[in-house]
Amino acid sequence: MKRFFVLLVMMATFSLKGFAAGYGEPELLTFIGIFIIVWGILEVILFFKIWGMTNNVRKLTNHFCKHVVNTEQTYVPTTPCDYESDDYDHRLDNVKVGDKVRRIADGKILEVVSVGDEAIQCRGGMLDGIHSYPKESLSFV
Repeated sequence: MKRFFVLLVMMATFSLKGFAAGYGEPELLTFIGIFIIVWGILEVILFFKIWGMTNNVRKLTNHFCKHVVNTEQTYVPTTPCDYESDDYDHRLDNVKVGDKVRRIADGKILEVVSVGDEAIQCRGGMLDGIHSYPKESLSFV
């Protein structure tokens, strides 16, 4: 897209030089000028549409994903949520701090940091930090 716009600007520049010299085509210059103005207006409209869509991400996340709100952490899913499965691992009811669990979404092994009634806080590594996960999204290792 940028190459196309640069090409149009170059064409407009050459048309202006030719028009100033007295042998240019004013119709082409008018067409290119109108085209560039319309292009600019559409770019501004697209910018504001994308900006508006970024505000809807939180609404979509709340609609499609379960959130377990904890005073320390809020669960923020990193993959599409499909935690409504019947394959709940009941061994998670007896999990203790220090045990290893597997995140069902991607199979990553996590270390249990704390256990709550509905959620388990896990550490995935030095860079991942600590996150809360609903029990339905984990399996016991």
